[in-house]
Amino acid sequence: MPDRYQLRRPRSPYLKIFAIIVGAIAALVVVVILLASTSARITIYPREELITAEFNAEIVTTEASGDKIAGRVLSTTVRGTEKIDEVDRRETDKPATGRVTLHNDLDQDQPLLATTRLLAENGTLFHLKERITLKAHSTAEAEIYADQPGRVGEIGPSRFTLPGLWKDWQTKIYAESQEPTTGGFGETDYISAETIENGIKNTVARLAEDGKAKLQKDLRGSEKILDEAINIETLSATSTVPPDSFAAEFSVSAEIRLTAVIFDKSALEKIAEEKLRAKLKPDQQIRSLNLASLQTSLITADLARKTATLAVKLDAPTYFQIDSDKIRKDKLIGRNREEVIDYLQRTQPIGEVEVKFTPNCVTTVPAQEEKITISLP
Repeated sequence: MPDRYQLRRPRSPYLKIFAIIVGAIAALVVVVILLASTSARITIYPREELITAEFNAEIVTTEASGDKIAGRVLSTTVRGTEKIDEVDRRETDKPATGRVTLHNDLDQDQPLLATTRLLAENGTLFHLKERITLKAHSTAEAEIYADQPGRVGEIGPSRFTLPGLWKDWQTKIYAESQEPTTGGFGETDYISAETIENGIKNTVARLAEDGKAKLQKDLRGSEKILDEAINIETLSATSTVPPDSFAAEFSVSAEIRLTAVIFDKSALEKIAEEKLRAKLKPDQQIRSLNLASLQTSLITADLARKTATLAVKLDAPTYFQIDSDKIRKDKLIGRNREEVIDYLQRTQPIGEVEVKFTPNCVTTVPAQEEKITISLP
């Protein structure tokens, strides 16, 4: 009778050993592949710096030397008056206005002056706006305005007497209105202090342009006038109305004096460039020089001595040259990203440094120098 239970054959110990060997070989292959593909790319950017040359240059009529530039100082005075009709609007009380029909039942003409009084039935006083001659036994249309501003002057149709006439004539010469008077309250033209100030500012600006054109006529040869080297002084400025006036227009009168420094700009640019380059450190280079960005401003001008002093400023972006021969790859081997950056920035005037490892799991510079790439944009 066969055995109900059969013994299992024991596994061979060589099978386990074989599996371990295969796993080790696979791991070794992976390591070899990783080592073969490991690399480090290091991009180094030079340190940049903005340098500035600031100095005072003297414009003289004598021979140029050092920071002195041969030139001239011209001066001219301009005056003018401008009418300004761009004003504000403000709600306020103002005299109501209307129209009346004047009657003259006398046998003679009657002249009526402007501002002649007309008294309405309710006691509101008005005035004629313009002079008129009322013919005998005739009527005439005329404009009137209230004596007092505000809604008190807004009345309905009424009969008016002329209290300034002889009493017996007041029934013969009178006025009547068919429509109510209006406009006792509403918007009216208003001139504020700010409006006057802006008017003066704009007038001075226009006079300045006239003054510059006048100075241009006095130039010789290749001389030029720089706007930044012109001093504009307001000698006087007045308005025909005071601030907070109710009017539709006003006039501004102003007188200004222009003092202009005239010189050879190219000579000043040359001096500014020389001073800028004198500030460069070893291995420092100007990246770009834009002489058009030269800034000048007038400090003083002595018309009697015919001299002037300018404040001059010139900026330029610079960078420091990197000596690639001093960058040794063997000094980078085994360093991580932060250590690479710290080492490079301590050895040379370096700005930003980008470090990229391949593959991403790698965190240090590989041991083989040929796997290290260094680029200097």
